[in-house]
Amino acid sequence: MKRFPLQAWPDHGVPTDPGCVLNFLMDVNRCLDDLPKEQRGGAVVVHCSAGIGRTGTFIVIDMLLDMIKRQGEAETTTRKHLSTAAALL
Repeated sequence: MKRFPLQAWPDHGVPTDPGCVLNFLMDVNRCLDDLPKEQRGGAVVVHCSAGIGRTGTFIVIDMLLDMIKRQGEAETTTRKHLSTAAALL
């Protein structure tokens, strides 16, 4: 188990620099990606003192960034297929 404390996001407030939350999220995801395959797939627990504000916001930001990444990959793949098909015509 590894703990990632984010001190720059005050309870009942907002971070002074939104980039710190994105950097923190990238650090957490990088750590998860660096795990050996046999250690992947476990649960990730996210919690703040109340468990409703920062927790939910952090999870939604992670989900949205993942969706954007997957959508970008899908669009790139589609563009490649269209280019290949156009070349064959």
